[in-house]
Amino acid sequence: MGEVGKTFENKILSFKMSLTSMDSAMMEAVLQMQNQESAVWRVLKCEAQPALPKGENYLSLISRITLEVVLGNGKKSHKSLILKEAPHEGNNREFVNNLGVFKIETEMYLRILKQMEELMDEHHETEELLWGRLIFYQPYTSLLLEDLKATGFLMTQRQACLDLEHGHLVLHSLGRFHGMSKILEERGVINGKDFKPYALCNSKDLLEKYVHNGLRNLSEAMHRSWGPAWQRVAEKLIMPLEVLENKMIEIGKLEESRFNVVNHGDCWSNNMLFKYDWSHRPIAVRFLDFQISHYNSPSWDLTYFMFNSIEPKLRREHYESLLKTYSNSLLSTLQKYRYSGRLPTHEEIAAEMERIAFFRLIVVGVSHPIMTAEGTNALDMDELFGSGGTSGIGKDIYTETYKQRMGPEFLKLEEQGLIFTHI
Repeated sequence: MGEVGKTFENKILSFKMSLTSMDSAMMEAVLQMQNQESAVWRVLKCEAQPALPKGENYLSLISRITLEVVLGNGKKSHKSLILKEAPHEGNNREFVNNLGVFKIETEMYLRILKQMEELMDEHHETEELLWGRLIFYQPYTSLLLEDLKATGFLMTQRQACLDLEHGHLVLHSLGRFHGMSKILEERGVINGKDFKPYALCNSKDLLEKYVHNGLRNLSEAMHRSWGPAWQRVAEKLIMPLEVLENKMIEIGKLEESRFNVVNHGDCWSNNMLFKYDWSHRPIAVRFLDFQISHYNSPSWDLTYFMFNSIEPKLRREHYESLLKTYSNSLLSTLQKYRYSGRLPTHEEIAAEMERIAFFRLIVVGVSHPIMTAEGTNALDMDELFGSGGTSGIGKDIYTETYKQRMGPEFLKLEEQGLIFTHI
């Protein structure tokens, strides 16, 4: 080797030695300097605008805060955050306050999601986070959150429902989320008794004004425009409020002998954002809106998501494989994080789905037509609670598309005896 080659080799060796000899104090200084350069030093301008159009969110006011800032290195930059606020006035504000949804969500971010992130770090998890980060909060009226759109996450079109790729990704991610919650429960971080019961099972206001009247509206639409073949089903949808309440309380009762987890509670397509690869395949999901999170069987989240947001024909044709994706993910997560309790089987998870099958009627008949409706007038929460439930749900949401999507579901529910007239 010539003199030039030896000199170059000596320089490389010297560089490597300087790196390996760097102590923790030097590394700390390097990283702190890097963080200071990218940190916000001054905010020059702050603007707010609605982040979602009317009809896309029901329990909060959502704004996008756009900032012009100066960084620690002196350069100007732009950043954006999401501000989530309780309704400022009206009947919806009273309902939101009574449910305590901002307290529930704040505690989810501060305690449970934070502990999940630490759990992932502890086990050197390579899969992505499943939520955005909380930046700041005011108890219990507002949350300042990371703007996930600024990092490349996008919302899907709720009217179209999700395809199989999105469906499998969400169910895999739910398995991870539920599994991590079970690990935290085993460590004593989570106590199921600290959670409020699921609002759709125990809120008399919600059951009367939203669910009971939603089924009545559907019945009227069937009578009005679905044709003679649907009159029998339409009549069975008009059940006494007491029967509806008792049935939901019955299937929603928390039994400690079952495999229970922390449920997201409002897991549908508008409460998640997706990241895509170069061919527009979904590769990551972030869950939003933990306002009605609760502790119970995972079948509540599974039913709510699968029957609200996956394209119904695809869900019916691929139900078993979709559910298998969830159970495989749940079991692998529990094993990865060394859960020492009894592992649920796929068959037990499927049986739980059937145990709460009455809830499908609520999702299919009330939530789905609202959540997939065109326009912005499907649900007005202020009007719903102000009128006692007699108005507030759009009358034109039970379209031919909805009939084609969900007609087979009602026939199956009727066959199972889950649509009934109580005398």
